[in-house]
Amino acid sequence: MVNFIWFTCSSYLTPMIPRGTENMITALLREELERRSVKAQAFVSLNTPAGRREVDIYCRDGGVYLIEAKFREADLWKAVGKIQNDYIRYHRDLGINGGFAVLYPEELSRPLRPEEVRRLARELKFKMVTVFLPEDVRRNFHVVEGSLEEIADKLAKYILTPPSYVEPSIEWIIRTLRDVAHALTVSLRHLTGRQLEDLFGGRHVFRNILQYEEGKYPVEDLRLASAYLLVNQLLFYHVLSKRRPEQFEEIDPDRLRAPRDLSKYFSRVLDVNYRAVFSYDVSSMIPQGFLPELKVMVGTIQAISPEKIGGDLLGTIFHDLIPFETRKTVAAFYTNVLAAELLAWLSIDKHDAKVADLACGSGGLLVAAYRRKKWLLTREKEFTEEDHKRFVEEDLLGIDIMPFAANIAACQLSLQSPEYFTDKVNIAVWDSTELKPGDRIPSIAGVKILKVQTKLEEIASEIGFKPEDAEKGVVSLSGEASEEIKLGKYDVILMNPPFTRQERIPRYYKSVLNERFREYEDYLHGQLGYFGYFMFLSDRFIKKGGRMALVLPATVLRIRSCEGLRKLLAEHYHVEHI
Repeated sequence: MVNFIWFTCSSYLTPMIPRGTENMITALLREELERRSVKAQAFVSLNTPAGRREVDIYCRDGGVYLIEAKFREADLWKAVGKIQNDYIRYHRDLGINGGFAVLYPEELSRPLRPEEVRRLARELKFKMVTVFLPEDVRRNFHVVEGSLEEIADKLAKYILTPPSYVEPSIEWIIRTLRDVAHALTVSLRHLTGRQLEDLFGGRHVFRNILQYEEGKYPVEDLRLASAYLLVNQLLFYHVLSKRRPEQFEEIDPDRLRAPRDLSKYFSRVLDVNYRAVFSYDVSSMIPQGFLPELKVMVGTIQAISPEKIGGDLLGTIFHDLIPFETRKTVAAFYTNVLAAELLAWLSIDKHDAKVADLACGSGGLLVAAYRRKKWLLTREKEFTEEDHKRFVEEDLLGIDIMPFAANIAACQLSLQSPEYFTDKVNIAVWDSTELKPGDRIPSIAGVKILKVQTKLEEIASEIGFKPEDAEKGVVSLSGEASEEIKLGKYDVILMNPPFTRQERIPRYYKSVLNERFREYEDYLHGQLGYFGYFMFLSDRFIKKGGRMALVLPATVLRIRSCEGLRKLLAEHYHVEHI
């Protein structure tokens, strides 16, 4: 048993704005607002259902708006979370119409004389964040930058003549969510390599797919990836709670007594499906001492109001949220958006086409397939909720060995038309190289333990396989029976398979792959790269008359180890595009 002590010391780690500077900026901002005919009071004490709160500036005219002007620019997520949890949640009780946070540039975090503060207030750039009410569906989370006078101009406009539409600041939404993920990582610093291994697919994945040596895991990067999993869950659950409030209750930060209480909300979704999103229990790994920060993070995501954002933009948030370096750590790669769209448009010519991506990664090709099918359908009729459900529940299949990638793919695919709700998404976590048409797999499962044949017993011993494991079959990530997917053959196989070079594939896993594809022995080569086996896999699952559209290394056209692949294509396929 490992014991650890948790300290919350964010105020020590990040310098605060000096109280004198804070008060002077607040006074200056109030004066600027008064000059613009806004009725503004500084340092107003309010009684709220959560207790007594002191508002920096209380504004009235076109509505009642509260301004918090005490946060550094680096604390944007905290400012937004505070406004949401302290005020917006109780807007009916308080009679308010929205809130704003004014963020200070870093230069003001050091002690300054009053005349310096006044000078810098005119010269430096501040940021203003808007937080509107949930029911104001056309007014979004928005960030404005400018001098204090320019910020006052924008505030006066919003307060005196509230605009009917405020465009969402997608870049700042993504940045804010990334800040939340980095802050969450601090709460996961106690996680060991073994715990992270279990979370991201087990030893087989770490050794054979990610190719990490035990004891040499990139622990810090994996902790950050774990934090992104939880951010994804919070973001996705919030959208669901707004789409189906009668089924999914909105998270109430005041009712969270421990971080693991989040799982009580998430379990309701598991009863429906979405196991690819909610089966990974990160919240229970967060120490009790981090609960106050976690409550603010929940408020931050609620304040962003992702449910107000249209389908394409919401998909952009999920697509761009997790930085490349973090995705690379857990092999959750994206296919270039333009390349994905090109493949989908060249290969899919019917709106009812059945499409599979057997190495789906983060779902980019599946999203492109969805968009292509939708475009073809809307040429004939209006796109409906039933069409959306059929696309994500039946027509499109994604399989990946990495749970992290499947999580993102499920989010992206199901939110392509966020105005519609679907009970499930056809995403599976599996080592797809062992699959054949007719197999049944859970819609979300852990990586299946290798069912090693008798003649591979030596290999099984080498990788630590135990006979009793063969009876376990699937490692369920939710602890519940999973809904099955029956695999068939598909009209289109879209794929960007892993490009792992043959010399980096462990010898024992190479033997397993050769055994799995022994019907292709005439095309196999001892130095075949990992992507070659996925070409065989595509051939295995394609319907007669179907299309394969693959992203492959250019060397497939010339090197000797790919001669068998070229032979396969020449004998059984008509090459349409290269």
